[in-house]
Amino acid sequence: MKEENSQRVQWYRGIPLRERIASGDRPRVGSTPLGDRRLQRWRSQTPFNNDIYFAQRLASDGLTEPEFQQLLGESSETLASRFSDPPDWIKTLSDILSTYPFSALSETGNLSDTQSGVSGFLTLFSPLIAWGRSSLHQKLQTLLSIHSPDCINSQTIAAILYEPLPKELLWMSTRTLVLELNVARIQGKLSGNSSAERFSQFIQQLQQPEMALALWTEFPVLTRQILNSIQGWITVSYEFVERLCQDWPRIIQQFIPDSEPGGLVHLNSNAGDPHNGGRSVAIAEFSSGFKLVYKPRSLSLDIHFQNLLNWLNERGNHPPFQLLNVLNSGEYCWVEYVTAQPCSLAPQIERFYQRQGGYLALLYALQATDFYSNNIIALGEQPILVDLESLFHPRYSQLEGFNSDSLAERELDRSVLSVGILPMNLWGNQGYGGIDISGLGNSGNRMTPDAIPTWQGVGTDEMKISRQAVQLPPDLNRPTLNGASVNLEDYTAAIITGFTEIYRVLVKNRDKLVGKNGLLNEFAEDEIRVVLRATRTYGLLLQEGFHPDLLRDALDRDRLFDKLWVEVPNFPSLARAIPAEIQDLWQGDIPRFTTQPNSRHLKSEIGEIIADFLPESSLDSVRLHLQRLDETNLERQVGLIRAEIASN
Repeated sequence: MKEENSQRVQWYRGIPLRERIASGDRPRVGSTPLGDRRLQRWRSQTPFNNDIYFAQRLASDGLTEPEFQQLLGESSETLASRFSDPPDWIKTLSDILSTYPFSALSETGNLSDTQSGVSGFLTLFSPLIAWGRSSLHQKLQTLLSIHSPDCINSQTIAAILYEPLPKELLWMSTRTLVLELNVARIQGKLSGNSSAERFSQFIQQLQQPEMALALWTEFPVLTRQILNSIQGWITVSYEFVERLCQDWPRIIQQFIPDSEPGGLVHLNSNAGDPHNGGRSVAIAEFSSGFKLVYKPRSLSLDIHFQNLLNWLNERGNHPPFQLLNVLNSGEYCWVEYVTAQPCSLAPQIERFYQRQGGYLALLYALQATDFYSNNIIALGEQPILVDLESLFHPRYSQLEGFNSDSLAERELDRSVLSVGILPMNLWGNQGYGGIDISGLGNSGNRMTPDAIPTWQGVGTDEMKISRQAVQLPPDLNRPTLNGASVNLEDYTAAIITGFTEIYRVLVKNRDKLVGKNGLLNEFAEDEIRVVLRATRTYGLLLQEGFHPDLLRDALDRDRLFDKLWVEVPNFPSLARAIPAEIQDLWQGDIPRFTTQPNSRHLKSEIGEIIADFLPESSLDSVRLHLQRLDETNLERQVGLIRAEIASN
């Protein structure tokens, strides 16, 4: 019992800095070698080698430097003593261990060959997985006793929902367990006639409570993150099924009134980045082949955009834009699933690019961004925009502290180039040629800009990590003619024609858009996303945040996440958002901020308001932008379009 309590005390090292600060009385341990060493490493990071930014970072948590040093230097015992009651996650771990044993997992979901080769690693977390599955099963049984739609089979729904979980847990834990595997091999703790047999013995050892608990104790940050992921999976899975049950009659009426969709057979619950506690876009597939997109956020913005497209379709002689079928249910929505389709006639390709030019004009007028290749699907001659949350996006050059002296850079930020549709080459350097992720780009032969961790010697005791660029799958944004690709540059004229037509329609009718009762007012209170950083930045931090060296003490992971401060000297306003960014990263989410077109405030995923973050509302900015559109500007933007297509 004494040894067990000692292990529980070590779990407190899984508590991040902000929770340690909020726990109550600050530690009074004075200067310690551990605190001095950690403080020195923290201060060595850019920009904390500058006293001004380090003081600002401390102030964001309400700390003085001596208080920070004391927090960095306290022992697990001192930290635990500052909590009158164990944190909820520690209580949950203790309760789970008292009920669920360590055991081999017979069902690990739909894994790739590499993942199935290491699926035995999940044995280490078998009590947590068993608890999670049991908890979700009980909640679903209660729910399905009230709702019993034809689309849900109570015998198969649990397995459908479980399918993505093992992959997520392996992504989080494999690096650490490969480290432990190699340590066991070097120390001669594995026996067997082959490397594969010794690997199998290591998996068997993970079923032994003594070894498993020792690893939970050595890596409490990992243990807590695994628990957090399973808890999020329970919440998000139940939420999806509940909403599907409640909305099923309306879904049938709106999307498939004349056919029988059948039962749910598959759910791709990771069809987008995770936000707000692991919530993500999901694609539901039913036995008839019917598919439906679920988005865990309001789509009033999308509905108003469809209204705007319909308004444009009634004006001018341009090819009409196709409207999407959307069922908005307040905090979430259902959207028709769009499948890429080829064109069979050359004029269809011409009209596709004419529409792309029209979209470029409309998105430019609405100061949109982030319309890259993964946000556009080529449905025959119709380009379909599948993610509109970055309409009315604040211009970076408008943010307080924009520190560029380059007038050209400011002008580009306000041009058609900022939308993301035109070809562009990103992240190129001496060792890497760059990548085109634009809405018009994507040749299909793209390599990842960062070296991706891959595994060698899978299923052996010599398993090790290797980092290398891998080929990205092609997105579905470019049209094909009878299955063959087409040359973008051949359709420059079509793009410019479409851009010019819609640009002039907007100028001609701008009073109906920006006036007191103008169409843009419909968007005033919609939720829009404010992209403060590239998703790639957050993704790299999350990936490196599961390095074994950062999973023994949460403070080491906090120091990694503090690399977000490196941009503050150029963009001082970012400092106000960093606490929320770090909180999202600790949740395993890609940080996401929102606002409304009529607001200057920024809102984090947990609902925290960062007041007056924006110097002006994006709706006011778009109105002013539309008022400035004229033939001179049109000529300038057309020149940029022509130049970007030719140069890329």
